[in-house]
Amino acid sequence: AAIYPPLLFAAQKITPEILAGYTLSVAVLFALRTSRGSAAASGLMCGFVAGLRIHYAPALLVVAWIIYARRQRDWTSVGSAVAFGAVSFSLFGMVDWWTWGTPFVSYVRAIEVNILYGVAARFGEMPPYFYIGVFPFGMSLALISALDWPRTRWLLLPVAAILLVHTMIGHKEPRFVFAIHVLTVTAIAVPLGEWTRKGAERRLLALAICLCSVVVCAKSYLMPSRPEALLIADYRLAIADLRAQPDMLALAAY
Repeated sequence: AAIYPPLLFAAQKITPEILAGYTLSVAVLFALRTSRGSAAASGLMCGFVAGLRIHYAPALLVVAWIIYARRQRDWTSVGSAVAFGAVSFSLFGMVDWWTWGTPFVSYVRAIEVNILYGVAARFGEMPPYFYIGVFPFGMSLALISALDWPRTRWLLLPVAAILLVHTMIGHKEPRFVFAIHVLTVTAIAVPLGEWTRKGAERRLLALAICLCSVVVCAKSYLMPSRPEALLIADYRLAIADLRAQPDMLALAAY
């Protein structure tokens, strides 16, 4: 996690989806605990996630299910989470009200502009498999984590929800799905803790995963994915190209 390129490359972009990604991780952490107080804390974080990146809202339904399942189907805990989530989300509406005179108007305008008028599509439309092509190693880690489904499902279901929503959106950027990376590296760590033990049935697979992780990280620091970006005559295009690349050497060049 400390050297995972997608996490580090996007972390320096102070944008709503990056902050929402960190906050979603905290929401899942509290959801996995079993007290009512942690359910309320998870709901509070979920409200902030929705306010920062409304596209992550379907993943928040998964978090609500985790709260429900981890607390022996206690609807009171879910209600507490929803109440605290409504409080934190309402803060964003109050900011809109104070700034523009109408609560939640920025969300309404965003939906109008991007869905009704298709403004986001003017920045380019990508195929459904775009995120698989950009993050093939991370997707592989998520699939391997599914081999330990009873323990990793809590982390993988929010990842699936985020990817499903963003796959249906025409314009795609790597930073939009930033939230999947923290959950993915946490998910793969769960089975690796068991598989790397001596005598474990999948120890060879675990060692291969560790080796591949080191190689993939090293490649990101040593080999840019788009070296031709440095040779483009138009400086602005070169900068734009470097900013779009999800490797650390591109960040250094930028």
